[in-house]
Amino acid sequence: MSSLAARPTARRLRFPKNGGLGWSGTALVMVLGLVVLVAILAPLVSPYSPTATDVLNVSEGPSPSHLLGTDTLGRDILSRLIYGARLSLLGPLIVVVLSTIGGTALSVSSVWIGGWYSVLVGRVLDLLFSVPSLLVAILAVAFFGAGLTAPVIALSLAYTPYAARIIQSVAARERNLPYIESGELIGFSGWSICLKHLIPNVMSMIRSQATISFGSALLDLAAVSFLGLGVQPPTAEWGLMVSEGEPALLDGQPSAALSPTLTILAVVIMVNLLGDRFDKRSRRLR
Repeated sequence: MSSLAARPTARRLRFPKNGGLGWSGTALVMVLGLVVLVAILAPLVSPYSPTATDVLNVSEGPSPSHLLGTDTLGRDILSRLIYGARLSLLGPLIVVVLSTIGGTALSVSSVWIGGWYSVLVGRVLDLLFSVPSLLVAILAVAFFGAGLTAPVIALSLAYTPYAARIIQSVAARERNLPYIESGELIGFSGWSICLKHLIPNVMSMIRSQATISFGSALLDLAAVSFLGLGVQPPTAEWGLMVSEGEPALLDGQPSAALSPTLTILAVVIMVNLLGDRFDKRSRRLR
């Protein structure tokens, strides 16, 4: 009885001082943090208004007054990049938060309850897997209209099975460990065991999957805006900026389209590299 009376606790994990990411991972976190900070402080760091036009400097190349040049309407590209970071990063963040919460809830509950419920969850996830995420976003826009809200909700739904499948495999292993059985024998509720012990022990995998999904969501939302179905002009958003700068490519002015394209690629690459660091750390801790 004394062994059963011991309060079950989540397995203690020791992390290196730099979070186990290495110096390169720490540098990635700092650079991405700087990007977020610039987006938050856009009104303070942006040299111009993102919607201010200058008919005398249309499609201008890089210059001291416009470091990245201007677009076809004479708007400063750097300013639009800075302001565009707000929606370009906020949309994927919402997608990742909603899909991760939904995926975690479905995976943990299916592992804990099992039986017919686990089979039902598996079939629902298979159904969601069968539909491409970008197509889901386009269909949502067709029903609810262009903008950021419909694609974000649609992609949150489409990304849920990816998070659920990854987390489910780890949660299933945790479900059969002694500390879970100890909690059940003592009489702790399933809610208490899952929230206080099981989920914290799979948090490293949740963090890894969420980080990688962020890059994919950023690309999908940028693609939706590029097609003219997402954020609408004159609002600054990276995918929309690529679309608006496309005509200037034929006129020998690539900056308007190239600058947001390279920015998207840089952020996606950094986020994926960071997700890879999280994934390697989570594998070491298993």
